[in-house]
Amino acid sequence: MRWLWLGLLLCACSGSSDNEVDGSVMGFSLDARDAVFLVHNGRQVVVISSQDNTCRKLATGTMGGEIRLLEMYLWNAASNPQTALVEGTYEVADNGSTALESQAYLGVGPGCSNFGRWFAASAGRVILLHAGATEPGERSQVAFRLAYGDEVLAGHADAAYCEVPQTGEVLCVNDGVP
Repeated sequence: MRWLWLGLLLCACSGSSDNEVDGSVMGFSLDARDAVFLVHNGRQVVVISSQDNTCRKLATGTMGGEIRLLEMYLWNAASNPQTALVEGTYEVADNGSTALESQAYLGVGPGCSNFGRWFAASAGRVILLHAGATEPGERSQVAFRLAYGDEVLAGHADAAYCEVPQTGEVLCVNDGVP
């Protein structure tokens, strides 16, 4: 297990803009073509997408066709605002048991306007290797290992900042509802 984490950290720290997700949930895997991070409803969200141009498509609500998304919500309960993130390990939790918490969802659907299914991670960690500022041109890097029952998704992402409305509905952004 320790070697897996070390491998993920080395890949994520390599400076590459490649994104990778290994594993599957209920038979659904994710070809990680793009990654962005955004602020929505008081939390930062890293979105890994099976489609290119994710930011433009999220901002305009034009993501169509078969889509798979991995959305990792990160917040720092010890800071105000909670979106002021620090590099560290964010535990999958939503109960105040740790200052650095996260939630993660794998989504599978035919497009944003009629999204299909969301699968919530039951345990795991998201390691924030670099916390980018929430402004154009910034990047955040994460490595993760997420459990969905007995199934696991693991990988890394180099996500560019994406400016979308910080409140209200953004199509394809889960908002914590599995």
